[in-house]
Amino acid sequence: MNKAIILAAGKGSRLAPLTDMAPKPLVEVNGTPIIVNALENLAAFGIKDVYIVKGYLGDVLELRLGSHFKNLNLHYILNKDYAGTNSMYSLLLGMKVIEQEEDIMVLEGDVFFEKSVFNNLSALSSISWFGDSNETQLDGCYLKAEGSVVKEIKICRNSEQRVETPGLTFLKSVGILAIKKVVFNDVIRILEDGVANNKSNLYYDLIFAENLEDFLITTQDICGKKWFEIDSPEDLAICEQIFKK
Repeated sequence: MNKAIILAAGKGSRLAPLTDMAPKPLVEVNGTPIIVNALENLAAFGIKDVYIVKGYLGDVLELRLGSHFKNLNLHYILNKDYAGTNSMYSLLLGMKVIEQEEDIMVLEGDVFFEKSVFNNLSALSSISWFGDSNETQLDGCYLKAEGSVVKEIKICRNSEQRVETPGLTFLKSVGILAIKKVVFNDVIRILEDGVANNKSNLYYDLIFAENLEDFLITTQDICGKKWFEIDSPEDLAICEQIFKK
């Protein structure tokens, strides 16, 4: 696996005023921008090319990072419609630029994590979805898995929605996916179908949820490893405590 896509187009309005002059991925956790943490971990894993889908204040992001970071080649794709679309559309833009069938890593641009999250990549299936079975309080995307096979994907906004099912493992999505080349074109197909059906404003999670029968998606449980998704000043404060040196 040599390529990765980072979804970094969103405005991050809940992090204002930190995002008034810079995009959300440049918000710093104990002095390290969120996206720099991701790039450092991708470089350590051996990724060579990173495709960054930019949108809000994208020129600021590109100016800060440049075209190279350590041993990484950085490529930028502009989501001009970032204000009216969501992560499914940014993912489609990134995958279509890569053009050929490739194994890829997909990362959301607001996740701060330790590099050990990538330790078990050799065991990945055609689509592996990184989740944490020890985290059930955060809002966002959750996976329900039988063994390691994902049976349900849903967005939960409150504790009442996070209902566990006997026999299934409940995991919070970490915002990292690994997609093998064998399903590369199939993923593009369901994303294009989503755009054609006016679903560009959805999270990619929901597109996969609607097409779950078409894929064997397995979970990569990172329980016990440090990570956090940053959407608000409160999240940032928690993340800085988790990663306090």
